[in-house]
Amino acid sequence: MRGPLRPPGFEERLTALRAEIDGLDDAIVPLLEARARVAIALGELKREAGRPLRDTPREAEILARLAAHLHTLAPSDLAPVYRAVMGMCLDVQTRVLEGDDSPT
Repeated sequence: MRGPLRPPGFEERLTALRAEIDGLDDAIVPLLEARARVAIALGELKREAGRPLRDTPREAEILARLAAHLHTLAPSDLAPVYRAVMGMCLDVQTRVLEGDDSPT
């Protein structure tokens, strides 16, 4: 029994595309770290002002602003990812403001 047919150069192209994905992932992580650091500072400012950490109108504004820059993705593709990013930052803010600044 034979395996699936693979076009010539398939393995090389697969390896190259996976390396490109790896590079993009490697670039995203430092940006997420930077976003979390800014979110912590924002959380500290909000706490000093007696404001809640979560700002759902601001979250909606961010999603709308980012949706305007999409070309390949649909807003419905980006929204759950960005909600997860915003949720991650809220979790980090909460953890740090409660005095547990160690990543879990």
